[in-house]
Amino acid sequence: MSFPTDDEPSLPPARWHWSREEMRDLGRRVADAIADYLADLPEKPVLTPVPPDVAKAFASAPPPRQGTPIDQLLEEFRRSVAPYPFGNGHPRFHGWVNPPPHVVGVVASALAAAMNPSVAGGNHAAVHLEHQVVRWFRELAGFPEASRGLLVSGGSVATLTALTVARHVAAARGGIDVRASGLQGHSRRLVLYVGEETHSCVRKFADIPGS
Repeated sequence: MSFPTDDEPSLPPARWHWSREEMRDLGRRVADAIADYLADLPEKPVLTPVPPDVAKAFASAPPPRQGTPIDQLLEEFRRSVAPYPFGNGHPRFHGWVNPPPHVVGVVASALAAAMNPSVAGGNHAAVHLEHQVVRWFRELAGFPEASRGLLVSGGSVATLTALTVARHVAAARGGIDVRASGLQGHSRRLVLYVGEETHSCVRKFADIPGS
């Protein structure tokens, strides 16, 4: 990794406005980088470990003192990031939970990032879209119509959310208002039962909401 030093000339002030053509041009270059990366994966090894010198550069690079031109960032991606993937995008990657990247998923992530919504509430499209997807999952799983849910970043956060909800429900059934009085000083303890093959995230997240 290389970053500007104090001896290098200062960059012009950052511009907060991008024209339509500037955004299109950048989007094309990013799309080219993504296409090159995904198209070349099958011809490369499943896993290429990060070389010691590259890892050392990541570990020792100081924080940048000024902005970095987008061309330099794209080149840095091509040189120091793209050649050393996790491996889950390769067609010979098997036996792990991480799914391979999909072009439609990449594009969907870009569209979502462009809007960057908060789905905590309000009457905007992302809220209704989340409700729609959750309803689809509810119907596919055969859950009651009154069932509710929300979309989270992955299985670990889903586990944390589920354990937190379960704790609140179990405590309420035992006459404990967790939000009002916490879990300390109660004669009845909450217990979490898990199987031998339970994922490690369940034990880790049991520590966060408490049991």
